[in-house]
Formats: sequence, C-alpha cells, structure tokens
Amino acid sequence: MSAEDLRNNPEIRAIFLTEARKRLQDVAQILDKGRVPPPDSDDFAVLHRHAHTFKGLSATLGYPEMEAHSLEILYHLRDLRAAAAKKGPRAPEGEARDERMAREILEDFAKIMADIKAIAEGDVEA
Repeated sequence: MSAEDLRNNPEIRAIFLTEARKRLQDVAQILDKGRVPPPDSDDFAVLHRHAHTFKGLSATLGYPEMEAHSLEILYHLRDLRAAAAKKGPRAPEGEARDERMAREILEDFAKIMADIKAIAEGDVEA
C-alpha cells in the first residue's frame, strides 16, 4: 500500500487523527507553561516519544511538512539533552541558545497542530 493509499483510507485517516489529537493534548499539557521541561524529566521523554511518533506517521502517510516539523523538534530535543549533560555552569550564550531551541520546539509543535487541523478539514493532500 502506498502512502497515498494509506492517507486516503478513511479508517486509517480516522485512527491517525484520533491518535494525533490525543498526543497533541499530552504535548499541550506539558508545554502549557511555555517552556520545555528538563531533559531528565518524564515529560521531556513524552515530548521526544510523541515527536518521534509524529515523524514516523507523517512519513508513512506522506505528510512531508509534518515530518520536517517533527524532525526539527527531535533535533532540538537532542541538542537540549546534550547541553544539559555537560557539567559545570552554563555560559550566557548557551542559555540563550537553549531558550531559542525551546521556543522553536513550541513553534514546531504548534505547526504540527495546524497540520493536523488542516488534515482533519481535508486541506492537506501531501
């Protein structure tokens, strides 16, 4: 079955949208404070898991923009985890970079939310 066949199958589309909305509710609750949780937290692991799931589903169903947003989130989460693993005090430029990445994660999840809404409304083909 091709990505187009999967994407156009009403049952698969309904399952995808239901699961995506559930995951986005989790993400919204975690990011409700406007910041990304610490990399050693369970919430950070949930963000990573959901971003990875969105990447896989969007690739399988042929939604390249959502896949790109998901990849960006995964890259930023990886970089935040690596920065947190370094010992010693954080330099101001490192803190500014972390804040920028956190904003970009928030923005990319917002883009995924918009992608899901467009898919649900039939405004996205691929």
